[in-house]
Amino acid sequence: MLVQTHQDNKYPPVLLDSIMKLADLHIWEQAANRYFTKMKTTDAEKVPAVFSSFQNLGITNWIEGSREAMMEEDYTFTNFMKDLHKNFLESGWVCKIYHAEVKWAMSVNEHFINFTNCIVYFNIILKATDHHSNNAKLRNTLTQQMSKGLTNKLETLPLEERNHIYDIKNINIWMCEVETVDHTWKAEIKSTSEMMTDLLNRRNHEEARNTPCYTEHQRTHNHEQLPHTES
Repeated sequence: MLVQTHQDNKYPPVLLDSIMKLADLHIWEQAANRYFTKMKTTDAEKVPAVFSSFQNLGITNWIEGSREAMMEEDYTFTNFMKDLHKNFLESGWVCKIYHAEVKWAMSVNEHFINFTNCIVYFNIILKATDHHSNNAKLRNTLTQQMSKGLTNKLETLPLEERNHIYDIKNINIWMCEVETVDHTWKAEIKSTSEMMTDLLNRRNHEEARNTPCYTEHQRTHNHEQLPHTES
């Protein structure tokens, strides 16, 4: 890992000297937020608190050259992260992540919770950009991209249960409810599949048991008993 963190979160994380990658920057940001929470850092103190958190020479030079502007009251940690993304990540990264988010379709055998974790992760990364989705848009993306099987299962729920899920406003509660439906549905499919496999195995066993099994001697004896025809 290219992010150096401290187990007790009493010190800011350090992004080691390397080519800036989106995943590493995201890990660093999460660690920084844990540090802010642990140390009860105020909004005005957050940016100065991480001035020494980078080993990349380009970033340290940028901070030194922009220190005065970064010390302004209206320059927030969110602004700092936006500028880091803009100045030190490869161009076009926003479009790549956004397209991955909106095109990520839930596969037939994929669990809803794994599917949502991927979409939510993409959206968290985009929070410092104009492509970040609010909860309503995020829920719409999850609904549109979920598997056809799960969509059909939700649509065939009893009316009261279906309306209950539809009327939920909190996206986290909504995802939990849909995950419960998905888990139950997949358990039903697994149970049915196991039952059909068991029935097939029993039938094959019965057929094998009722099929005569001849020894070599019996096959030879039966052949000798066959009537001979003269040519």
